[in-house]
Amino acid sequence: MIAASPAFDLEDIMKRSLALLLLTLFLGACASEGPIFPIDVEFEDVRWVLEPDAEASFSQQTPTFTDTPREVITSFQLRPGQRNTALETGQRWRLGHTWLFGFDIRAKASELPRVPVDVARFVRISAPEELLARVQLDATNGITVMGRRCFTPSDLSQWVRVEMRVRIRDDDQGFLEVFCNRKPVWAMDKVRTTFAPPCRRADGCTTPLAEPARFRFQMGMMSARAQPRTAAIQMRRIHRRGLLYIPNRVGNLNSAQ
Repeated sequence: MIAASPAFDLEDIMKRSLALLLLTLFLGACASEGPIFPIDVEFEDVRWVLEPDAEASFSQQTPTFTDTPREVITSFQLRPGQRNTALETGQRWRLGHTWLFGFDIRAKASELPRVPVDVARFVRISAPEELLARVQLDATNGITVMGRRCFTPSDLSQWVRVEMRVRIRDDDQGFLEVFCNRKPVWAMDKVRTTFAPPCRRADGCTTPLAEPARFRFQMGMMSARAQPRTAAIQMRRIHRRGLLYIPNRVGNLNSAQ
């Protein structure tokens, strides 16, 4: 027994050292990349878009995919008279979870939607359904986030990146942050993210939350109005990542503090 003890101790020390090294590298990588996770560790799960249940039930036009060993490019198109073409995720999301999700997007100037569309939505789908955050696109303004300019129409001739980070809470400890090319554009902190912002119990926003609370992240082209002519966009690196470590929080970055 005495002879085996040093070997056990050495193995234990090696395991602890390896764990500490991995943690140090992980936190260091996160902190060096700004407010959100480095791109090279984000895209572990981008092929979920190919799953049969990834298409949103309200989608009128099925997205098409270009599947290569390196990436999956998703093409969304709306024909005249159509309003929605979309994917969605979030079946396992619950109160208390923190998620980062995002995508690269590009579009030809001639195919930008004339009628504004949501290219990304964070929604509560439990009754009554409520839109909690949106990223919009149209041919005049390009991409806007909650009313703030994100990318001009000409920017979309090449790939640009949009991301959201949300902590789903029904008390005043939630947050919602939106990034464009990895820079914060809009953010609200210490809010109930189960209702459209700004909602804080401390400010009198105490509407009861219907249970069970369910949430979805939807992306594509979605609008209450039909398109007068064909519109098309492409997305790639559409990812979702549950977070335990939240680096470099943004705080509040909006007009309604």
